[in-house]
Amino acid sequence: MTIIVADDHPLIRASIIDVMQTTYENINFVEAGSLSEAEAAVESCPNVKIVLLDFLMPGMNGLAGVQGFIERHPNIRVAIISGSVIPEDVTRALEIGVRGYIPKTLQPQAMMAVIRGILDGDIYDPLQSVGGAGVEGVAPESAESTQRRHMNTLFDTLTKRERQVLEGVTKGCSNKQIARDIDVQEVTVKVHLKSVFSKLGVSNRTHAVVYALQHGWGFDTDTHTPYTDG
Repeated sequence: MTIIVADDHPLIRASIIDVMQTTYENINFVEAGSLSEAEAAVESCPNVKIVLLDFLMPGMNGLAGVQGFIERHPNIRVAIISGSVIPEDVTRALEIGVRGYIPKTLQPQAMMAVIRGILDGDIYDPLQSVGGAGVEGVAPESAESTQRRHMNTLFDTLTKRERQVLEGVTKGCSNKQIARDIDVQEVTVKVHLKSVFSKLGVSNRTHAVVYALQHGWGFDTDTHTPYTDG
């Protein structure tokens, strides 16, 4: 069986695959960074059972890209993964045949339960209260709202420089690049990064990136205001 994980950020792909590998053995996991790469993977890989598509990755064009993908591959289960849950998008996605709309904010166990359910033939609607989805009886949308409030509090503790450093890290920049971009010494970047790790409760830059991107956050470094990017 093959599972395709399509997201334009490699750390997100790796994080999702790590979660699924704890449950599924002898599964062929294939990564894609765009809709066209997901299409190519479907054509080249045998026995594809499910494709997880990031809602905002290159080539998607919103739900139009998803709908076209489903029409071209009617026998493959397709689910959307997204940093935010917009009711109109969820409703329309399910109407066009998406088997699940999965928030990236779900805890690993909950996400695994949702994917397992989709593989078993279920349809996952995050707007409905489904205790069996592994969120301990809480509707996933409510769980996401709680996560976002928590993240908002965490990011409010970061200084402007710390936000700039974390933004650079999420873009894949080295400490030297970040130092040049924000006009500070490289050692200063390291100091700010250490403070970011402490405030977010992570141990290294990879964990910081995965944690931030899984929650769909970006940064307005001028206003200190966190914003969701979908």
